[in-house]
Amino acid sequence: MHYTFSMKSASIRSVRVEPRLCAAVESLFSDGETVSEFVEASVGAAVLRRRNQAGFIAGGLRSPDDVHHSGDYVKADTVSRKLQRTLDAARIKGLVPLDRSDQVHVLAPPTIEDSQVD
Repeated sequence: MHYTFSMKSASIRSVRVEPRLCAAVESLFSDGETVSEFVEASVGAAVLRRRNQAGFIAGGLRSPDDVHHSGDYVKADTVSRKLQRTLDAARIKGLVPLDRSDQVHVLAPPTIEDSQVD
């Protein structure tokens, strides 16, 4: 049998936080979970999310060049007209309300103040 152990040889500085945030974090612990485990998992998830975000942005910035070289694209006004026809057809079938208030409401992400910790 061969065992491989991962030794933790670095540490992240302690961070001072508001008592409400500390209480909110502690209220989310799984059974037996420690602050260190929670912070390690959270930092790991944030690193992965940021790497994925950077890759997504890099792909988006590269996309116009890729399209220019391939010539494989559909003009935005063509897509908009097709989407409008699809929406109009759905309205005729009664699948979408006939009012023209097609406004998107973007909600801000929740903050710690939004959660109530007692």
